[in-house]
Amino acid sequence: MYRQVSAWLCALLLATAAGACSKGESDAPGMLLQEFTARMASETLPVILDVRTPQEYEAGHVPGAINMPHKALAGRLSEVLSFRDREVVLYCERGKRSEMARAVLLEAGFTSTQLLQGHMVEWRRQRLPENSGIDP
Repeated sequence: MYRQVSAWLCALLLATAAGACSKGESDAPGMLLQEFTARMASETLPVILDVRTPQEYEAGHVPGAINMPHKALAGRLSEVLSFRDREVVLYCERGKRSEMARAVLLEAGFTSTQLLQGHMVEWRRQRLPENSGIDP
């Protein structure tokens, strides 16, 4: 009986975990789009890192975002180390790349990192303003 209950609980936990992974959910702290867009007009705007490719960034990005592709981040940490003690919000297209980039930042001692919930897909779905090209 104990083995049957244990096996059932294990199966339930695995199914729940697999469901969360397939939906793209994350344990990383996230900032809601509503909170983020409200803060865009304030003086407390976090550092915004777009960790997509330069081509994706040029096609459209969150205003004020710095492009730092996730694959290049570890080799370019010196460019962002001055932000180590500031709030940093990361985003990509759907979330996976920003999770990898967040792990690099945490390893480098960044103290306040969040993922933008919904990432660029949700940003576009809500028709929020985008910049295109390279920011000055």
